[in-house]
Amino acid sequence: MRREWSEERLRRALAELPGWRYEDGKLERVFEFLTYADGAAFAGRIFLLAERQGRYPEAVCVLDKKVGVAFAGKAGKAIVAQDVEAAAAISLLYERFTT
Repeated sequence: MRREWSEERLRRALAELPGWRYEDGKLERVFEFLTYADGAAFAGRIFLLAERQGRYPEAVCVLDKKVGVAFAGKAGKAIVAQDVEAAAAISLLYERFTT
């Protein structure tokens, strides 16, 4: 069962997700890269990760050397644990991708 998280619980979780922010009902982060191609390749890996997890970001945008990722509650509902878990997995993917 997917349980909605309160804003307070989400803000506590964000303390362990550097770079992510919660604003206007969305959990989002911008990742930076040395080249556009690196950002595009990273976006592709996000899509593969989402397929494996079964949790899809609302948006993945590649702009110049940046990739923005956003999760939003479905059908007007709040962020759920799976969104936070997916954000953590994307952060780990970024760490591995850039080292």
